[in-house]
Amino acid sequence: TPLELFAGTPWSQYLRLMARNGTHGDHLTLQAAADIFNIQIVVYSTLGAMATQTISPTNGCPIATFYLGHFAEGAGEHYVCLADETISDRSDTEYNDWFAVSRHQK
Repeated sequence: TPLELFAGTPWSQYLRLMARNGTHGDHLTLQAAADIFNIQIVVYSTLGAMATQTISPTNGCPIATFYLGHFAEGAGEHYVCLADETISDRSDTEYNDWFAVSRHQK
């Protein structure tokens, strides 16, 4: 299937791996959520502002925006939810400061 190109593995194997307890979501699952719920997802990463990603629904205008934090592999939880009111007024520098403090609190 065309999705195998993005999954990097045969689709049936990808689905088996994703069905395992403790498997983290990936870009495909975030895109699926954006499409199903018609939302935009902004992902801020511990890798810095250049790693920030915005995932939008493929059809239509999003009805809401959700903000996620992404910890690089081996640096803690894979994705964490960021509350709207927590980040709506912050600059990229403040996001990076937040991640630096959060990583040391774990």
